[in-house]
Amino acid sequence: MGQIKQILGDNIRRLRVSKGWTQVYLADVLELTPSFFTLVESGQRGMSLEVIEATAKVFDVPVASLFIEHNNTSKVSDDAPLLRNAELLQLKQKLLQDIQKSLNESIDALIVE
Repeated sequence: MGQIKQILGDNIRRLRVSKGWTQVYLADVLELTPSFFTLVESGQRGMSLEVIEATAKVFDVPVASLFIEHNNTSKVSDDAPLLRNAELLQLKQKLLQDIQKSLNESIDALIVE
């Protein structure tokens, strides 16, 4: 179980740093304490499902992406390609929906009734 906490903490730290946010800022946004995130990011504390879901929402990533294990030898400032891939997949799905909607509207406009 400790490994899951560490993976979660590493991913939250990676996301937080990539956005240039401090633990204080993230804690303020989620109405938690900075010491909570210190413990989470160090793998010493877990998070409730509600807090995990809220954290994923704040970072605009799928909940599952918070549990993707990365190479432990990478530095915190390294890119997190798997997390970005999840974001790109979400973007792709939204774009496909937008394109489909636009095509449907165009076709409907061409149909003579």
